[in-house]
Amino acid sequence: RGVCDPRGSHSFPTRRSSGLERSGHIWHLTTLNGLQHNEISALAADADGSVWIGSSFGGMCRWKRNVVEQFDQPAEVHCLLQTDTNEIYAGVVDGLFRYDGTRWNRVAACGKAQVRAITQGAMGQIWMATSVGIKPYDGFAVQTCTKADGMPGPRWDVAWDDREKAVRLAGRQ
Repeated sequence: RGVCDPRGSHSFPTRRSSGLERSGHIWHLTTLNGLQHNEISALAADADGSVWIGSSFGGMCRWKRNVVEQFDQPAEVHCLLQTDTNEIYAGVVDGLFRYDGTRWNRVAACGKAQVRAITQGAMGQIWMATSVGIKPYDGFAVQTCTKADGMPGPRWDVAWDDREKAVRLAGRQ
């Protein structure tokens, strides 16, 4: 799934690299340009025009001003989210991370469940589709909603919001 940043540039993952369009020029980024891995699993554009590039095999990079910057963590990135307040979150194999402007930090309240998909709801809360159920996070606390709470299945793979900011979730039994 591709993203468009506030300046109108487009980014799209491919099986073996990341494609980025800026000012009519297509950039084809690979490990030769500094990516940690060529298989891209997630992209997000932030307010300053940077593009975050996550790989489930190699971790996190940021493409800013045509330069790729690598980050030591998080590793094994499954999904990314830029919130309405321009915060960047990464769902990874063992939890949730938030970028504080200089480095990535684990969101301890979210535990270490695999986060497969992430979106933001109308009230600003973060909704995660995880390996143990649905986890809404309000910035302070996390609730885990499972089959015991009436959720239909144990595995959740997709989360998104529609035009009215209603959170939609998809999973399988």
